[in-house]
Amino acid sequence: MLLKKRIITGSLIILIISFSSIGFGQEPPKGIPEVRAVELLDLLNSIEGVPAEPPRIFTTQEGYLRFIMAPPSTHFAVEPSRHRTPEEAAYTFLEQWRNLFVNESADISFDTIRVKTSNSRSYVRYQQTYADLEVFGAQMIVEVDETGNIGAVISDIMRDTTELDTGKVSLNPSIDSSTAQEKAIEFLTTQHPQLEFEASLATLMVFCSSVVGNTGTMQLVWRIEVGNVGDPIIKDLVLVDAHIGDITFHYSLIYDAKYRMIYDYEGRTYSPILVRWEGQNPYGIADVDDTYDYLGDTYDFYYNHHGRDGYDNAGANLIAEVRYGVSGAWWYGSFMRIAQDEVTG
Repeated sequence: MLLKKRIITGSLIILIISFSSIGFGQEPPKGIPEVRAVELLDLLNSIEGVPAEPPRIFTTQEGYLRFIMAPPSTHFAVEPSRHRTPEEAAYTFLEQWRNLFVNESADISFDTIRVKTSNSRSYVRYQQTYADLEVFGAQMIVEVDETGNIGAVISDIMRDTTELDTGKVSLNPSIDSSTAQEKAIEFLTTQHPQLEFEASLATLMVFCSSVVGNTGTMQLVWRIEVGNVGDPIIKDLVLVDAHIGDITFHYSLIYDAKYRMIYDYEGRTYSPILVRWEGQNPYGIADVDDTYDYLGDTYDFYYNHHGRDGYDNAGANLIAEVRYGVSGAWWYGSFMRIAQDEVTG
């Protein structure tokens, strides 16, 4: 899985398999504000069919829905006159229940970017925007069944827009796009002083650190792709703070190479934090640094002895989540999760 794909959709995969469940007709999970809890009960009561098991739900610490799935052979009902197409059904559902996923703000929108149909089910993917600016990596997928009703919703989006709504984070950049390009080129030049770099046009975006699994404040950023002139090929996506010019976030756009990403649960079972990635110095936590090293050893063995580029032979990122709060170790098809103190080489 490519890094960009990981940022945009990888954490969504985690949500599918690391949910908490509540029983049909039971109270919502603790920690959900009362108004949202009442609305969630209304959503659960919209289930049509006879559930043989509870719906599956995963919430944020603030009580917003990240993932919800109706029990097998059931669905969340959509008004019959408003599900003539999968896109219309998904839009109708979000229009009714969006406050379960994100706070109420007139500046938030979800723009359809793709509709994919497979095995009689359609998947409508949305990009979140705020005041017509894309929120970096913030997307939502709504599954629509063959009847035009909703089977599941999974989201990795900006939830709390207070800092933007109140103007604490200004959407008027303090540095222009040309200055941001210079900052991005300077950043890559510092790492590779022997190379000459050039930058793409800069695009203004909103960056919410929680969307990519980090902690930090909301920022207005310039999104820029920076690559070198000639060989070897180096190309990074760089986000530059649009007010102070610091580098907010970056990653390589060259995918056919070893790239490790280590997330730390810190003993929890939710919200892992990206703490070390390819080329970063040791983090100082044994589980993090040992996993980073062992993933590198594994990649090197298969590449040097079998000519294989990653476990899928297509340059997939090597992703691990460590110090998970439940004992055990699991492989989920594109990343691994390991409990605290259970990393072994």
